[in-house]
Amino acid sequence: MAFPVLLFNVVAHTPKEDVFDFDFLGAWTVAVLIGYLLAGLISLIFIRDGIGPMAVRAMNSTLGNTSMIGIPLCSALFGEGAGLTAVIVTISNAIVGVSLTILLICASRENNGSTLVNIYKIFTSLLSNPLIIAFLLGLYFSFFYGKPPELIGQFSTILSGAAIPVSYTHLTLPTTPYV
Repeated sequence: MAFPVLLFNVVAHTPKEDVFDFDFLGAWTVAVLIGYLLAGLISLIFIRDGIGPMAVRAMNSTLGNTSMIGIPLCSALFGEGAGLTAVIVTISNAIVGVSLTILLICASRENNGSTLVNIYKIFTSLLSNPLIIAFLLGLYFSFFYGKPPELIGQFSTILSGAAIPVSYTHLTLPTTPYV
């Protein structure tokens, strides 16, 4: 619950002219697609178990955990402004990488419906994704108000503060050995 709020908080408090860095976004997306293509080709050539598994391997090879780890760590280490880069990468990953993977999995199945129906399902699924919703709400406040109203801003700052400690717990090693 804290991660979408953190994403909202970062975007909503960013001046609208700073939200999109199209040069970075384009470079990131092209790099992800090239990595996806290479991982997919390697999977198809050497493992040969179909398009669906290839798509999952390609996604796993190219898309990092930019939301649950990247946003809080960038914000904690480099300040709130640095979290925006991780937010943009997260949205790019969700829209491009995850959508492409789902489309390829659907295409690999028999009797799965038309490609347009699958694209429509992916689009509606993206619109119900908490990270996409948080991003769009953050954009709304950034573009139309400059920042969220005080009550929403304070609440989102408090709740998003929980995302960073939760990330650190996933990165620390256990103190007791596993048996």
